Amino acid sequence: MKKLKLLPLLFIVFACSSDEINDDSTNTLDPIIGTWEGRDLNDLKVQMIVTSDNWTFISSDPEIENSTIQWRNMVGEPDYNTRTQTYQLIIDGVEYADEIYTLTFSQDFNTFLFEEVTFYRQ
Repeated sequence: MKKLKLLPLLFIVFACSSDEINDDSTNTLDPIIGTWEGRDLNDLKVQMIVTSDNWTFISSDPEIENSTIQWRNMVGEPDYNTRTQTYQLIIDGVEYADEIYTLTFSQDFNTFLFEEVTFYRQ
């Protein structure tokens, strides 16, 4: 009789396909998307808010203008699980060849280095 009670449990365990199991190791969004904070070389706070199409830079340094610019991942079909991503910044609708940056994210995708500033995911 005890074996019959276990039978429904076995159906539940084997009923889930591998597609239904939550795999946290697959990133479906670009890892740059989010709110980031860091400190520049003068120890002033810098914040970056990244949406699916814009980067907004907010700095506590009065000499640096806060700005919003467009961006795109340079890889045609990017692998968002790769720690190294390359981005192009588009300023006023113009794609500048010298505004391409390669960012290396930490293993957990919660930090990266950009222009000598380490940014931390908020």
